[in-house]
Amino acid sequence: MPYREVDFLIVHIRAGLTWSRIAATSHHEARRQRGRAQARKAYDRALALQEKAALKQNEAARVRTNMEYLRSELRRLGEDV
Repeated sequence: MPYREVDFLIVHIRAGLTWSRIAATSHHEARRQRGRAQARKAYDRALALQEKAALKQNEAARVRTNMEYLRSELRRLGEDV
């Protein structure tokens, strides 16, 4: 089964959320900073993919909800998004 644009978007969003959790829970400053940077990179990539993707209405709603959650996590970590 071929991958669709929404699959790549969700992968980047999930990766961003994973990295944001690492950043939020780590006791090591270097790991926090790396997690925050990787989460932001995943967010930026998902944002770029989202602009180009032709999504169905239900897919767009799912992506939008997850992007909002990732954005809120990044803000909590101090990112200006």
